[in-house]
Amino acid sequence: MNIKSRVASTFKRAGTAIKESGVYDAQIPLDDLCADFSDALDLTSVGEAASFRLISWGAAYQSVLVVPWQRPNDRHPEWKGQFAWHNRYPIPLVRSDGVPMEDVTMPTFRLPNRRVRYEIDYDDKVGIPRMPEWYSIVTGETPSGEKVGILANWTFIPPDEPTKTIVFNRVTALMKCKTDAQDWLNDYAKVSSCISSTVEEFSDAEEEAREAKRQEFEGAKDLATEAALQF
Repeated sequence: MNIKSRVASTFKRAGTAIKESGVYDAQIPLDDLCADFSDALDLTSVGEAASFRLISWGAAYQSVLVVPWQRPNDRHPEWKGQFAWHNRYPIPLVRSDGVPMEDVTMPTFRLPNRRVRYEIDYDDKVGIPRMPEWYSIVTGETPSGEKVGILANWTFIPPDEPTKTIVFNRVTALMKCKTDAQDWLNDYAKVSSCISSTVEEFSDAEEEAREAKRQEFEGAKDLATEAALQF
């Protein structure tokens, strides 16, 4: 099972599924694409901010990669949501072919003077007590221009809704691409084989699957109501 299949399985538990669509031939070497960045905010930046500001690593992570970029919600109205995704949904970063995430060889993204660190280590205090289940990638707009973002992803099952699975994420890197970020992501998807469709086709397929699942759910509720009315 590749990483897309694993993510599809997760989305199915969360209320949707993903189908395959149009296939590409890769043209651009993956190493070239992974070095196509001029700057980044990443987990190395977090360590630098912690040392410079004399704060804990966890506080620096929240200040550098969570508060500015994550979308605000009821629990976290202080989040500023300054990273507006182009993608409707993130795409998986790699194929794993059924290998546990901790054993997957992840791509190495590089700046001119160092690699981009986006993988969470066991010692990193990101505020979530378990390791990510998978990583995904998006593009989006920030106040200073478009970026490529890497997300660590987890799932959560609400105690009061044991049949429901919620997918949530945290940004672990934002990268400035030397070329158009959306074109870069389509090229990355083709070359890395993380999906077999364009980013837009992937999003369309997932939206279609979500809507089908929603209709199935609503139909099941209606049938339950009709049955109850026979009482």
